Amino acid sequence: MTEIKRACNLIGMALDGFEVKEMFEVVRTDETGEENISLGFLENGKIANGYANCQTDSRSVRTVSRSILTDGKVGFILKIEPIRFIDEKQAKQEIIDKGSAKLSAIERELISGSF
Repeated sequence: MTEIKRACNLIGMALDGFEVKEMFEVVRTDETGEENISLGFLENGKIANGYANCQTDSRSVRTVSRSILTDGKVGFILKIEPIRFIDEKQAKQEIIDKGSAKLSAIERELISGSF
């Protein structure tokens, strides 16, 4: 079995055995309330809250619900928000058009083969 340490190692891999789960991250926060250090993830929110509350500095520890892609051994936080796909043919044509606009008339003729 391949050890997965980074999300980029998943590129091209079949994701058999992986699923998206809601998990609860226990995080330590700094004096401004910003998340600072992850103490870890638990599946049960009540246990996560209890674990956060039993920390010696529990006022600066809280839980955050996260969507995780996991196989039970390794997990990756998913930032679930819509993405915009760009049509690759359109993008390619835009690159060609912008590049061609920078050429002189003679350069365009040479490239097109009509010289």
